[in-house]
Amino acid sequence: MVHVGSGSTGFYSKGNLRQLLYRVKWNSATITGIQGTRFYGVASGVSGFLYDAAGKESSEFAANQATMDRNQGILTLQGKVRFKSVAKQGTITCANATYRDAVKIIKARGNVKASGTAWNLGPMDEVWATSNLSEIATPDLFPKDNRGTKAPN
Repeated sequence: MVHVGSGSTGFYSKGNLRQLLYRVKWNSATITGIQGTRFYGVASGVSGFLYDAAGKESSEFAANQATMDRNQGILTLQGKVRFKSVAKQGTITCANATYRDAVKIIKARGNVKASGTAWNLGPMDEVWATSNLSEIATPDLFPKDNRGTKAPN
């Protein structure tokens, strides 16, 4: 186990396009393993942005801790998680969340509250949202993604 200080990194899509998916900053991190050129561990005091297909910031996020899995394309946030839409002025707060970059879906869990300029939801156990928070619903009511299937876990 190795403890490191503050830092930041960007996560990009695989393949030739190399689209920016999300950027994460952290105050400290603990590296628990290394496999090839990949580091595994937990980052603390995190913040960052999710990006849309055009490469523009869609939501800002913050949390106590994060793990980032490039192989699975999953960002996991834990402890006082907050997402704020850049354009729509909506927010989601929760205990923990996952973001799956392949479908650009946020899954917020644990004391979830969501709000916009003229509405408030929650607290609820679980809510799913698009990365820009333009669509927010419980998992059973969440719209199908653009491939015609429910967003995967």
